[in-house]
Amino acid sequence: MKEVLNIANKCRSCAKAKCKTACPLHQDIPLITKLIRNNQLDDAKDILFMHNPFGYVTGYLCNHEKQCAGNCIFGDVDFYEIEKELSIQYFDDLITYPKKLEERPIAIIGGGIAGLTLAHSLLKKGIKPIIYEKKQLGGVIINAIPDFRYDKTLFKRHLHAIEKNIKVIYQEINIDNISELDQYEHLIFTTGSEIENHTLNYPSVLKGIATLEKFNSNALDLKNKKVGVIGLGNTACDVARALKRINNDVSIIYRRDISSSPATSKELNALEKENIKIYECLNPVKFENNILTMQKNKLISIEGSNRKNIIPLDEYQTEEFDYIVEALGSKQNDLLLKKFLQDDFKLIEEARLNKNSRSLTIKHQNQLVSLIGDAYYGPWNIAQAINSALEVVQKYYPTYLFGGSFNPVTKAHTNIINYLSTLGDVIVVPNGNKYNLKELMGYNHRIKMLKLEINKLEYSERVRISDFEKSSLYKGSIETLRYYNHPVMVIGDDCLLTIHTWINSSKLIEENRFLIITRNNTKANLEEYISKQEILSNYRDHFTVIELFDEDIRTLSSSSYRYNKNKDVLSDDVLKYIKNNKLYEV
Repeated sequence: MKEVLNIANKCRSCAKAKCKTACPLHQDIPLITKLIRNNQLDDAKDILFMHNPFGYVTGYLCNHEKQCAGNCIFGDVDFYEIEKELSIQYFDDLITYPKKLEERPIAIIGGGIAGLTLAHSLLKKGIKPIIYEKKQLGGVIINAIPDFRYDKTLFKRHLHAIEKNIKVIYQEINIDNISELDQYEHLIFTTGSEIENHTLNYPSVLKGIATLEKFNSNALDLKNKKVGVIGLGNTACDVARALKRINNDVSIIYRRDISSSPATSKELNALEKENIKIYECLNPVKFENNILTMQKNKLISIEGSNRKNIIPLDEYQTEEFDYIVEALGSKQNDLLLKKFLQDDFKLIEEARLNKNSRSLTIKHQNQLVSLIGDAYYGPWNIAQAINSALEVVQKYYPTYLFGGSFNPVTKAHTNIINYLSTLGDVIVVPNGNKYNLKELMGYNHRIKMLKLEINKLEYSERVRISDFEKSSLYKGSIETLRYYNHPVMVIGDDCLLTIHTWINSSKLIEENRFLIITRNNTKANLEEYISKQEILSNYRDHFTVIELFDEDIRTLSSSSYRYNKNKDVLSDDVLKYIKNNKLYEV
C-alpha cells in the first residue's frame, strides 16, 4: 500500500475539488486521500465502497484522463490507482453479505453493471432481489471487453458471490412473456443500449459489439483478412486490437483527427504499438465490391470549445477491404418498455427531455418502475451506470442515520433503532466527547450501552455504530451526511423546529432527506410547519413525518434519568451497566 500512500500525499485537499465534480460517481477524493494519510485505511475503504462497489473495475476502465485525473488542479493525483488498490486489498469485505437475507418482490431486468450494482447494494442491506438476464451476468464487461484490456478475475468472483445469494432467471423478457413481470412490486430496468448504430448496409459490414462478443467466445471466423474499423472510441480500439490478434490486416477510419478521439491515450498508444494504421478525417459513404469510398473532411476549430466542426469536402479516397466493422455507438431498444408501460411510456419520453436526475422512477398501476443507466439515458459509461443504480437504492431502499448523545441510551432510542432496522441499514452516530453538551458521559461508555441494546435486535447486523464524530471535530450534520453518501437523517420534531439554525442549513436541506419522528407534536402540525417555513417548503418532499410510538415511549428522555433518576426510561441491561460502572453519580 506504499504506492497508495505516495499518491494520497500528493493530494492538496482542495476546498473546491474539481476531481470530485468531474468524477461521474462524485467520490470524495480529498476525504479518502486524507483518511489514507492518517492511516485510516478501513474508513477510506468504507467511503469508497459506499460511492463505488466496483472500484476495481472503474479504476481500470474509466476515462480518468478526462474525468478525475484530468481535472486535478495540480495534475499529479492518480486517484484511480487508489481506487484499484483499496478495492483489491479489501475485496473479501466487499463481497461479504449478511447471513440473513429478506426476499422482496423486486425484479432487476438486466445483469450488466447497473443491474449488478443494484443487486450488490440491496444484498448489502439484507434484501434479496431477482435478476432476469438473457445471456450471462456481467453485460459488456464479460461479453464484449477483451481480456487483453481488462483482467476479469475479480469481477467474476464478484458475480459468483452475487449469484450465490440471489435468484438469477436466465430468460429474456420479451413481448410474449412480459406478463411475468406483473408479480413484482418494484421493477428496475437496467437494459443496456442494445441496438448498434450503423451507416453502411452491406453483407460484409459487421457491428462492433457483436464482433467483440464473438471474439470473446472464440466464435469469430475472420482470419487473414483485410479489415477496416470505423470509429475511434474504446470499442473501436478493442475491435481493431482483437482482429489484429487473430492475424488480420487492420486499419481504423475516423471522421475526425486523432486528438478529437474519445479513446484514452492508453488505448491510442496500444494501437500504435500494434501497428494499427489510423485514417483521419475520412467519412465512409459506400462499401461495394470490397471498395470503401470515403469523403474527406476538414476540421474547423470552434471558439471557446475543444470540439471542432466537420466540413465535408468534395474530395474522396478509396481503400480495398474484405470486411468493415462499424463501432459507432448504440441506442436504447424501447419496444419492451412501450409494450409494458403503454400510455405511461409518455412519462419516460418527457423525463428524457429534461434528465434532471441520474435515474427515473414512475408509478405504473400498482408497481414502481425504475429506469437506470442506459435504459434511461442511452449510452453511458460504466461509472455513470453505477451512479444511476445507487440513486435508486438511496431513494427507495435507504440507509438511515440516527445521531444523538445517547446520554444514556433509553428505551425510546432502542425502539427507534429497531424500527429503522426493519426498513434498511442504520448508522448510529453518537456525539463525540468534544460535542458542546453539559454532563456528557464518556464516549466509550455510551458506545457500550448502545451495543448492549443493538445486540438484542432481530436485524442487529443491519446496524452499525459510527465513530465519525469521535475521531474528528464536529463540523455539522452536513459533513457527517456527506461522509456517508447522504443517508436519510432521522430527527425528532424538536430538531426540525431548529434545523434552520444548523451549520450550513440551506445546503444541508437541499442535499439530504429527513425522517421526522414526532415527539411533542402531531404529524399534521409538523407537516403544516414545513409547508409554511420558506427554507423547508422549497424542499417539502425531502421531509417525511411519522407518528411512530405512543406517548409512553415518545416522552422517554435521557435527561429524565440524568436529572430525576427515572429508571423507567432505561432497559434493565443499560441500568445494570450504569450501576456496575457507577455512572451518572449512581
